[in-house]
Amino acid sequence: MRPPAIHQKYTAQVRSLSALAPAWVWLAALLPRCVLCVLAWNDPQRFLRADAVGYLALARNIVLHGAFSSLGAPSFTPDTFRTPGYPVFLAPFIAVFPNPILPIAAAQCFLSALNAALIWRWLNDAWGRRAAAVGSMAVALDLVTIFHAPILISETLFLLLMTLATVQTWRSLSRAGPLGASFCGLLWGASAMVRPISLYLPIFLGWIWRRDRKALAVFFLCAYLLPGLWVLRNWEATGVPAFTSVGGMALIRYTAAGVESLRTGRSSTEYDVELRQNVDRLHPGGYDNDAEQGRYYQQAAVKILASHPLLLARFCAMGTVKILGGTGLEMLLEWTGTRYSSDGAFRPRVTGQGTLALLRAHPSLIPLQAGYMAALMALYLAALAGWRRLWINGKKAQAVFLTVCTLYLLGLSSTQGYYRYRIPMMPFLGAGAAAFMAPVRRPDANISALS
Repeated sequence: MRPPAIHQKYTAQVRSLSALAPAWVWLAALLPRCVLCVLAWNDPQRFLRADAVGYLALARNIVLHGAFSSLGAPSFTPDTFRTPGYPVFLAPFIAVFPNPILPIAAAQCFLSALNAALIWRWLNDAWGRRAAAVGSMAVALDLVTIFHAPILISETLFLLLMTLATVQTWRSLSRAGPLGASFCGLLWGASAMVRPISLYLPIFLGWIWRRDRKALAVFFLCAYLLPGLWVLRNWEATGVPAFTSVGGMALIRYTAAGVESLRTGRSSTEYDVELRQNVDRLHPGGYDNDAEQGRYYQQAAVKILASHPLLLARFCAMGTVKILGGTGLEMLLEWTGTRYSSDGAFRPRVTGQGTLALLRAHPSLIPLQAGYMAALMALYLAALAGWRRLWINGKKAQAVFLTVCTLYLLGLSSTQGYYRYRIPMMPFLGAGAAAFMAPVRRPDANISALS
């Protein structure tokens, strides 16, 4: 028999999870993510994609040497390319597990399911079970979100912090004050420490505390406390007061290269190499650090983009379509172990890298592609309708908050146009769809779920 103390502790944990969201929400969120873990159980290297190797190197150096550097001894050159949030999350797994990849993937799957449960609780408190079901399932069952949940990149942790910050800010819309503002600021600041894309979002949310200057000051102080300290660290280490050097690298490798590709018809892969080589030739002695390199890359990229504003607008429009419409077909093939070929020479196209070629080679995916795109379109239309319903029912602050956050993330991500950048938008889209599904009466009615 299970010892009584352990049984009571286990029961209490189960009850706390069920109090957050019903069992079916947890099941719907956990099941597809656990399937991915099972598929890669005997080959954990499948969880290592994109920037995973760099993140793990940073985490190992944090644990073994107390240094935030992706390089080994003896230099341990301070890294300014990545922010510390995700490597710090990985560090305990590095310290405890000899082979940490699978435990990290499993933990991230749980955090991804926890995110769906938090969204259910938030929307259930706001508008009831039906609305909560729609909003939480929009996140829990989104294929792109599922595919990225166990991969060792920052998406899952960033999404969780974004959701926590969103829920806290939502509460501040009706109960603004310095204490709530401090929690909001710290959560938004923490999210920026994981992914820099949210760094400037607090600037667009300051209006929430416009009637309370003390709360507004507290919000900005807390939002930029951690990022400000990181800027000081980078300044002291490199002489460049920058939050991260990733912006300059991304601007020249993706945006500037994409614009030049639109201009000439050559692949952006060629321009990625060529543009960086052009800058490198101007500095034959190399760069002192990543921050200096990122600054020069950014200066070169800005010149190109300023010379072709219409092509930049076209490139961003294409990126917006790809973010909103991308389905991640190649990730489905990778998770199922299906071999496929793709064009390694990237060119700015609405259909992304070889999507049409993948559908021609694997026609069985066409129904999935069509169904997923239809579901995404339904989500977007429901979100728009929900934001409008909030507005006309007197919840203008809530409507503006959801809209501003979505447009901010979409606008910054459009310069790269990768569908995984849709993931942090999902809570705001899900909340809009939930508002659309919420029971509502006319504004002059005595009772309204949106009032």
